[in-house]
Amino acid sequence: MNQTQLSNSLRLSQCMIVKNEEDNIEKALNWAKEIAFEQIVVDTGSTDRTIEIAKKHGAKVYCFDWINDFAAAKNFAIEKASGDWIAFLDADEYFDKNDAPIIMKYLDSIHEFSSNQKQYLALLCKMYNIDETGKPLSIITKTRVFRNIPNIRYTGRIHEQLTLNNNDIMYVDDITIIHTGYSETAYKTKNKSTRNIDLLRVELIDNPDDPNLKTYLADAMCMSGDETLIDEAMVLYREAIDSDLPLIKELQRYAYMHLLERLVNVSNNYDECEILCLRALKDWVGDIDFEYYLGVILFNKGDYLKAWGAFNNVEKKILNEQFEIVSTIVTARPLELFERMVIVAATLGDVENVLKYASITLSLNKDNHEVLEIFIATLLNKKTTEEELLFILSEYYDTSDPNELIIIARAANNSGKKEFAYKIVDLVKTLIA
Repeated sequence: MNQTQLSNSLRLSQCMIVKNEEDNIEKALNWAKEIAFEQIVVDTGSTDRTIEIAKKHGAKVYCFDWINDFAAAKNFAIEKASGDWIAFLDADEYFDKNDAPIIMKYLDSIHEFSSNQKQYLALLCKMYNIDETGKPLSIITKTRVFRNIPNIRYTGRIHEQLTLNNNDIMYVDDITIIHTGYSETAYKTKNKSTRNIDLLRVELIDNPDDPNLKTYLADAMCMSGDETLIDEAMVLYREAIDSDLPLIKELQRYAYMHLLERLVNVSNNYDECEILCLRALKDWVGDIDFEYYLGVILFNKGDYLKAWGAFNNVEKKILNEQFEIVSTIVTARPLELFERMVIVAATLGDVENVLKYASITLSLNKDNHEVLEIFIATLLNKKTTEEELLFILSEYYDTSDPNELIIIARAANNSGKKEFAYKIVDLVKTLIA
């Protein structure tokens, strides 16, 4: 393989464990072809063309009898690697090809300075979880590149972790892993949730008080889409954050996030929601996702001024990048924040901010009918003429397209601006005549 890197002696091994990944294996291997001197694929029982495709692309393929233990399979792959460093991504994860040489620059830099060589044993970078359309679902951080030394191995039958201390890890913010495995289609196709739930229930029998296992199990239940499991998952999350036993910080955050998501969306007990959110902010001071949820809760309680303050604070942090990326829902999906800011500004009668954030929202998603309704009503109430309004809307909609004009007419009608709606309907009739 052609390994383009700064150091002639530094070697990177790419490793992965797979099962029935024929749809992903090519992309999973391609990103590293220019930097990895070897690519190791450990197959745990594929019945499709995974092995064939991996061999075709030059990977070294090994078989491993599945024993319901991800750490064991991954450690088997590590034992086959002979590089100085290992990039261990799943088959549904990949670095952008443009990031590949940057990885090697970091590794070369760590090797170049002896003081860094002892300190850093791994790289921590951002991971984007994306859906079927490529839209980010969330951003988290993961360690996928690490030194190939005997004391770094995986532990845990499921949700396996590397044996690393935080001070061994170098955070880099200019390389990104793309992860497709938590899209709804991928999860259902591979039946991941059922597999993970079964494995975690077995492990929890052996360690019934472990808050980390409870959080992992609750996550799998939520991902399953089985509503009968959601209440049990919420109980597990509660037990995890209330436990006196050590809970991985990142998992604690997941537990808070899922609890708040559930409470905010299905509960009318906003006081309980606020108490939980403030507790989360005490453990995660300044976390923008929890600040965002606090804004949602305050809005639901009718405290619109405080809600606006919370949302405005979140927006400022995003613009100034004043946040620590752990799992930022708001930075992955900022549109939701802007949509809510339109609604709060409208409730407060803040015309300037209604127009500002409605413009931002519609430029990102013109199918948001609620925001469009508010936008139309606000502009007409501001004495904007109908001709001026149609010109403004032409920035977001094709006003020569009858279908898009019908969207505008419906929004105008729903917002109570019936005269404008009638004029748009007349325009539609003219266009299709």
